[in-house]
Amino acid sequence: GPGPSREFVRLVRSALTHLYDYAYLENHPLAGLVDASGGLDRVTRAQRLRRLLLGCIEEVQPANTGEAAAEADRIHAILTYRYVDGLPMPGVAARRGLSQRQAYRALEAGVRAVAGLMYDHLRPAQGAADSLASGGPDSSSDALQLAQAEVEHLREGAHSEPLDLREVLTVALCLIEPLCEQSNVRIDLVTPPPWPAVLAHRVMLRQALLNLLSHAVDRVAGGELAVEVGEGQRDAVVTFVGRARAGVPTAVPGGAAPDPVGLGVAEALLAAQGGRLVTGVAEGRWSAQLYLPLASSPTLLVIDDNPDLVALLQRYLAAHRVRVVGATSAEQGLRLAAELRPCVITLDVMMPEQDGWDVLQRLRQDPATRDIPVVICSILREARLALAMGASAYITKPVTQAALLEVLGRWLGPLQAAE
Repeated sequence: GPGPSREFVRLVRSALTHLYDYAYLENHPLAGLVDASGGLDRVTRAQRLRRLLLGCIEEVQPANTGEAAAEADRIHAILTYRYVDGLPMPGVAARRGLSQRQAYRALEAGVRAVAGLMYDHLRPAQGAADSLASGGPDSSSDALQLAQAEVEHLREGAHSEPLDLREVLTVALCLIEPLCEQSNVRIDLVTPPPWPAVLAHRVMLRQALLNLLSHAVDRVAGGELAVEVGEGQRDAVVTFVGRARAGVPTAVPGGAAPDPVGLGVAEALLAAQGGRLVTGVAEGRWSAQLYLPLASSPTLLVIDDNPDLVALLQRYLAAHRVRVVGATSAEQGLRLAAELRPCVITLDVMMPEQDGWDVLQRLRQDPATRDIPVVICSILREARLALAMGASAYITKPVTQAALLEVLGRWLGPLQAAE
């Protein structure tokens, strides 16, 4: 029978990327498919979707031996490292002794395997496979892998800063005007300023907006695209809604995504900044909701030479209103502490060039940072020494989610772990 479409694979990929972000999964299109009766609340649907995704990852693991089983085992390991453990792709590739290109190829094969399993699990629940119909081979796979590698490279060393959302979005709309003229698309900016400030990386946000707008213009050829800006409890929300004019052909017949690579890159760029993207089609209207953390969200600065720890803490806090910014060197950490004025800093002791004790003393000596709570995070069991030297708290590696939430709760209020 038919397999999952390219759009369905994209939806599975986006859900895996936000596996621990319940706010994202609650509004994900796949969440509706796990609730055939429509009787579940949004949180329960998100939990069920997450369990199903984790189960499908485990199903990828081979039950026998041989060459095919070895490849399946590698794919299963890469899926687990990337989505369950939350490791960045350079770390995943290093653990398996692969180049980043090889790792991305294996990851893409794994996503497709999970999508196939998800398709089989969800098809009976919805009673028909029309919305998940096969879209045939995806010739854009290599391009998407290369684009994701570029996003990962851009992410290294980048850090977010408070940005004027109006300025960034206005520039993106100006840049997309020639494409709008070619496709006869009119864009209406519905919400007047002022708009909320967001915490993002200027270059990555602008590129994500351009990719998303380019995709939107293809979807609503000859029609109109309305753009609204709102503010939620922890995010700024940019909503795009449009409909193609009758009789004007879309870029790709049949309603398929005109530019899966561009849309995939937009999702990856937003995820790298703590944002997320939800797209859908209903009653002939295409829509997208772009979520970006508000600049007022509390910031946790993680100073640790191991980028995997930064990714782990980001995963632990994905469902909470906390922005995690990483610094992989003492110098970068001191600079970001002064620039961002985070609510809390976690600090590793054993770092090359300049150890954590040195950094702690400099943080305490600088008037701009001396009042910021510093939590020593180390494999060394030196809690008494850390507190005596000016640390505010101490947690031992390996860090558990419960320990992190407990210690952050002292300054940020109670933080409950998602079930």
